[in-house]
Amino acid sequence: MQTNLYRTSSVEISIRNATKEAIEEIDRSKLDCSCSRQNGAARSCPNCFMRQVSSHLQNAGFNSAICNTKWTSSHNLPSGNFT
Repeated sequence: MQTNLYRTSSVEISIRNATKEAIEEIDRSKLDCSCSRQNGAARSCPNCFMRQVSSHLQNAGFNSAICNTKWTSSHNLPSGNFT
């Protein structure tokens, strides 16, 4: 069972490597935050950082997007949000 849980496909490995390369490139480029929510580097702004990583993945040929969801509480489910 452990073998199946930790098995990764070649696609997952490709995505992981592309993400790692994107993060390294973002760190090297020292881009500024573009959403005006924070002054400083894009790496310190979660929104800008996610957008930059997604953009790099798209440029590498992956179908990448940032999706947001928010829900109200129901009988058995507390309210929350997820990005």
